[in-house]
Amino acid sequence: MRKKVFVVTYGGGHVKIAASVIKALLKKGIEVSVLGLTSSKFVLDENNIEYKMIKDYLFLFKDKDKILDLGNEFIDDNYDSESLIDRDDILAYLGFNLWDLSLVNATVEKAKTLFIEKGKYCFYPYYTLKTIIEYEKPDAILVTSEQRAEKAAAVVCEDKNIPVIRVIDLLGEEDVIPYNKARLCVMNDLVKKNLLRLNAHLRKESIHITGQPNLEVKYKFKKKEEFFEVVKIDKYKKIISFFSQHGEFDQKKVMAKMLELSRIKGDYLYIYKLHPSELMSYYKEFFDQIGENFVISKDLDSNVILEKSDIVVTFLSTVGLQAIVNGKPVITINLSGKNYPEDFSNYNCALKVTDLNALDYSIEKMLDLNSDEYKEISKHMEKMKMPSNSADNIADVIINSMKERN
Repeated sequence: MRKKVFVVTYGGGHVKIAASVIKALLKKGIEVSVLGLTSSKFVLDENNIEYKMIKDYLFLFKDKDKILDLGNEFIDDNYDSESLIDRDDILAYLGFNLWDLSLVNATVEKAKTLFIEKGKYCFYPYYTLKTIIEYEKPDAILVTSEQRAEKAAAVVCEDKNIPVIRVIDLLGEEDVIPYNKARLCVMNDLVKKNLLRLNAHLRKESIHITGQPNLEVKYKFKKKEEFFEVVKIDKYKKIISFFSQHGEFDQKKVMAKMLELSRIKGDYLYIYKLHPSELMSYYKEFFDQIGENFVISKDLDSNVILEKSDIVVTFLSTVGLQAIVNGKPVITINLSGKNYPEDFSNYNCALKVTDLNALDYSIEKMLDLNSDEYKEISKHMEKMKMPSNSADNIADVIINSMKERN
């Protein structure tokens, strides 16, 4: 009988990691069952990966009607039709989590009150996932975060002595692991050291340096063709890209500075890449200032932009870490004076700018391979490198964990 891995994943970067590993597992002959939560469906569909949504497990629960009633009660205030996520699945997701909360808190009313006060952050559907996992009967489970359903699924499996494999997506600076026996897959030795420092209960042997699939530069050839249709790079000496962020980061100040630099240096190409959650209309006041050596885009592939860039500038986007891992000089901008949760410049592998008047100078220093600034940054960038073929490496960790269970 083939071994089976159960994957529980939310959307965003988490499902992109999961999708890479799922494809690697399938190539190695492993059966995979996937619970795709919220927006994960878009990446799973794009990768032609079969999956179930949480509503597809309703038939397992004798309290199905109660679960749906709870979801119905809160769906109108918690569903955005523009998200294109299946409404019935969000309804079931809310219902399951509220039903689970009611089991822990003794009454449905207490569960409702807690949700009204704290929102989705109070969700921890342990009993829901316990029932689903007992139905799926996996030989191992893969998760990519410690959020809500992924955390509950991992804890359930640990309780049942089913191997848990967790991928740590970034630097592990704030990752307190809420289970004891999981195998952790990390990008490099620096992350391993961060995890051991924060988690006294972990063993060195349980942390595997595999690399991280999202930090590898991968794209379909069509994406490169689309890039060249929009961006004419041949006549420019250097390409400077900026990857924006969702939230309050003084984006308009950065846009204004980038436009100013584009007017000063006409032989440089400047690319301003919006975050997926940003709206192009937010920047409409700048549209009439854009010259031929400036591109603003939400749709161009980030991996292609990164590959063609000479310098990558960002606030705290994961693309910055991806650039560092792949040997691209990075400048981080922090105009607030507040600490970022993941600040690459703290490891001296990126140059930090706190005053936009220093941005031009910083770009030139990072372009000069003989500058002291570049040499110092470059030395520390080496520490960020990771193994190649991350998805295969993680798949092998999962397979070995199932063999050892026998």
